[in-house]
Amino acid sequence: MLPKLRDLILWGCNLPPPIISSVSVMNSSKSLVRVDLSSNNLNSSIFQWLSGTHTNLVELDLSWNNLNGSSIPDDFGNMSSLAYLALSGSRLKGGIPNSFAKLCRLRELDLGNNSLSGQLSDIIDILSKCAQNTLEYLDISDNHGIMGSVPENIGQMSKLEAIDFSGNSLEGVISEIHFSKLFQLYYLDLSSNSLVLNFRFDWVPPFQLDTIN
Repeated sequence: MLPKLRDLILWGCNLPPPIISSVSVMNSSKSLVRVDLSSNNLNSSIFQWLSGTHTNLVELDLSWNNLNGSSIPDDFGNMSSLAYLALSGSRLKGGIPNSFAKLCRLRELDLGNNSLSGQLSDIIDILSKCAQNTLEYLDISDNHGIMGSVPENIGQMSKLEAIDFSGNSLEGVISEIHFSKLFQLYYLDLSSNSLVLNFRFDWVPPFQLDTIN
C-alpha cells in the first residue's frame, strides 16, 4: 500500500494492460492528485481501476492509449477536483457523458484525435453548466463524428484561452456573438469544417489572437 502517494507518472513506458493488476494496491489511495499514464498500451480496464476511487485527482492524462471502441465513462463526473483531463488519441467512441456537467473545476479538456460523435451544441451545453467560468483550454479536434453548428453560448465561457474544433463535421455561421465574452482567447482553430464567418465590418474582437486557422 502507498497511502501517501500523490503523483503517479508512468508515461511512455509501453505498459501493457496487466499493469492494472500490478498497481491495484494503489487504487484505494485517497492522496493521489496527479496520474499520467499516457503513451502506453493500456486498454479500457484502466477505467475500472479509476472508477469511484480517485475523487481527489486534479490531473489525469490517459492520452495515446489503446482504449479502442470504449466510451467515456460517467464516473469521471465523480472526480470533482479534476482540473486537467487528457484523453486524446485513444480511439474513444460515443459522446461526452452528462456527468461532465459536474466538473466545476475543469480548466483543460483534451479529447482530440478520437472517434467521438454527437452535436457540438450538446457538448458545450454540458461543459457550460459548471465549468463555464473555469474552462481555459478545449480541444475536440479530429473527431469527425462531432457535427452541427457552433452554439452561440460558447461566447459566455469567458475564461477560454484556446479552442480547437478542427477536423470535425461542423457547419453553419460564426458571428461576433460567438466571441462576445472571450476576452482571453489567443488560439483558435476551426479548420477542416464547413463553417462560414460573418462579422460586422466595424466589429472589434475583445481578444488578440496569436494563432488562427
